[in-house]
Amino acid sequence: MRAVIRRHRNDLCALAFILVVALGVTWPVTLGGRAMLPTGLYLRMQPWRAHAAQFPDFRRPQNPILDAVQQFYPWRLYASRQVREGIVPLWNPLMLCGTPFVGNNQSAIFYPETWLHYFMEPLRALGWATALFFFLAGSFMYGFLRTIRVRPLASTIGAVAFMLNGFFIGWLCFPTFRSVGAWLPLMLLGFEKAVRSERPGWLGLTALGTGTQFLAGNLHISIYVLMGFGAYVIARVAHLLMRGGTWRRAARDAGLAVAAVAVGTMLAGCQLGPSLEMAALCSRTGTQSYAQQMTYALAPPYLLLALMPDAFGNPVDYNHWGAELNCWWGRAYRTYTETAWYIGIAPLLLGIAGLAVRPRRQSWFWLGIWLLALALVFGTPLDAVLYYLVPGFNKLSGLSRAFYLACTAGSVLAALGADALMRKDARERNAGRTVIATSLALLTIGVIAGAYIWVVLGSTAIGEVQLGAYTLAQVGRFALLVVASAALILWGVTRGSTAAWCGLAVLVVIDLGIFAQKFTPEGRTEYLKVKLDVISTVKADREPVRFCSVGDDFLNRMAPNVPMLFDLQDIQGSDSLVYGRYQRVLGGISNERLGYLQPDPALPALDLLGVKYLLTPLRIEDKGWRLEQSYETRLYVNEDAMPRAFVPRSVEWQKSDDEILRVVTGRQLDPWVIHLLRSEAQATTSPRIEAADAGAVEISHYGTNRVELSGDFRAGQWIVLSDVLYPGWRVYVDGDEGTIVPANYVLRAVHLSRPARTVTFSYLPASFQLGAFASSLALAALAALAAAVALRRRCGE
Repeated sequence: MRAVIRRHRNDLCALAFILVVALGVTWPVTLGGRAMLPTGLYLRMQPWRAHAAQFPDFRRPQNPILDAVQQFYPWRLYASRQVREGIVPLWNPLMLCGTPFVGNNQSAIFYPETWLHYFMEPLRALGWATALFFFLAGSFMYGFLRTIRVRPLASTIGAVAFMLNGFFIGWLCFPTFRSVGAWLPLMLLGFEKAVRSERPGWLGLTALGTGTQFLAGNLHISIYVLMGFGAYVIARVAHLLMRGGTWRRAARDAGLAVAAVAVGTMLAGCQLGPSLEMAALCSRTGTQSYAQQMTYALAPPYLLLALMPDAFGNPVDYNHWGAELNCWWGRAYRTYTETAWYIGIAPLLLGIAGLAVRPRRQSWFWLGIWLLALALVFGTPLDAVLYYLVPGFNKLSGLSRAFYLACTAGSVLAALGADALMRKDARERNAGRTVIATSLALLTIGVIAGAYIWVVLGSTAIGEVQLGAYTLAQVGRFALLVVASAALILWGVTRGSTAAWCGLAVLVVIDLGIFAQKFTPEGRTEYLKVKLDVISTVKADREPVRFCSVGDDFLNRMAPNVPMLFDLQDIQGSDSLVYGRYQRVLGGISNERLGYLQPDPALPALDLLGVKYLLTPLRIEDKGWRLEQSYETRLYVNEDAMPRAFVPRSVEWQKSDDEILRVVTGRQLDPWVIHLLRSEAQATTSPRIEAADAGAVEISHYGTNRVELSGDFRAGQWIVLSDVLYPGWRVYVDGDEGTIVPANYVLRAVHLSRPARTVTFSYLPASFQLGAFASSLALAALAALAAAVALRRRCGE
């Protein structure tokens, strides 16, 4: 054991350093008692807004990222509660009148980082999950760099640049966006080890990395991960052939790489199956033209953010004007997260100088990836390749997310550059002059560009921030980092000093660590612990009731998904994938009558959907709404709300779905009448059929994946449950399987041909069953591979 530790001492020290950096950057949200969540945003919402005065030191959220508080935290909290009860939450009844949970992809319930929420308090788990992400990203990149024979210290610099790069930091509060990219280095490590050692067993790491990055939950970033891996495999195989390798060997290596990706894809089948099914049925069914997609490309000025990440302001400082910059160039509005790609000044210097001094084969490949990524981000004909050849890409608008590849390539180039400059012959190759020339060039570009912005914005202010002074500070920071980085690199090159290179690694940590920690929300957990009387009132209703919140702007209400924090079922929701049929209903009943696009309480569709409570700061005078009481805000009770499950008074057949949608979203809707689509078998049926005498419908069980209704049901009755009907739901009448019919465009209805006592709805989609079977096969294959490798090593082969 001691011999192993001694042999790998440098590597173990490097990994320990990476761990310290990961914990150091995240300490406020791990050991410091703060939350990796801008909790201050809740104090801007209803009903927390009334309690903001309890916190006199609160001025504004540290990092106002809405998706973090209205999407990712509610999803992680919901998954935690369900898994702790022993339930796999395939369905989410708390938003959008019910929607797939695994199928939304970003729920990522099978991803290891999410598992922390099952064993820890979810608010604390957010911080530890971020620390784990940083450590894994840095460790995987370090392992890959060591595999391609980069010195430990140079590999450490590249690993830190990768784990704290601008793409990851920009998306820091979006776990699925940042987490996917951590696994590409592991995929490359496995493939490179397999090729170098001619032991295919290493490809198990490639398969594991492929599957886990899919489980991380963002298929858009997965496209770039697979692009990077595919390009690396092609380049590696081409190099093998150029070095005299056989076509048979090349075909074997490429085939094994494809097989590893296939096994990894199967590993994620339990999530990919439902996600692909939902993607085909979601509201993003239409495609945008190539010209429309190109409007999301970035304008050239964003190149400056590689030198100064806050050259155009920062949301944390409440002065970010860079979002409008793209609009001035005739392109789409882009937020800070979409434009961040900083990897640090020292890594940038190392990458450029290394290319000039002693480029390796790997250097040219990664330079090509860097240039390819920038071509995709800033809009060139290369985007057409993805638009026309990659399925589903024509529905995506985040072209700037290709910055992930640029940041990855830049980090590898930094490590390769440091490795080249650490060589004993670096002085003979005039490395010092190259470093000086590179530093002066970057300094000149940065100072001139920064000075221009400073002059243009000198008298401009956003809030309390003078943009001229702010820009000048960014230029000063940049210049200081260039000088310090160049000095340490020159010291290391000319003196061969290990201390200089260690100092440079520390400088990279300081540069990127400050950048990362500034963007960490560090929210106070006390904001979420205030007692909300209005919520207590709604929770006191023991029936499964629906809830809705409206306001005069997007924050002066309880934002969609936020009711999930209290297990309240909302007709609204915020997600990247929304079932198309329900989205059309929700869109049809939403307007700006109350000041913001949201459901209109005057429409009877809210009665049909069972909305019993309306939380709002506004005065509602529409028919049927009674003011219960003004707590932190107003709470209205809908006296016309339909029971969650009911027997309709009559049925009407319509000729088309469009006609049903028009009736359901209209002002003349009678919620007690259900509208069904006329089929050929019903062509001779009377257009209006009186239902049997109505009886009470009791909800005897309302769970995540199962709903049970009971009552004295009669033959000929229709039973309606005002939850969304989605593929995978099945119905059982007294234990015998029946047929679910779409009612009122999107709800569930069952026609009883005989008397019955129970009607049970169960959700277990075939897409999940097939995906889980594929995942099981992949797990078995990886386990068998691991056993075979272990047995071979034990036998000394």
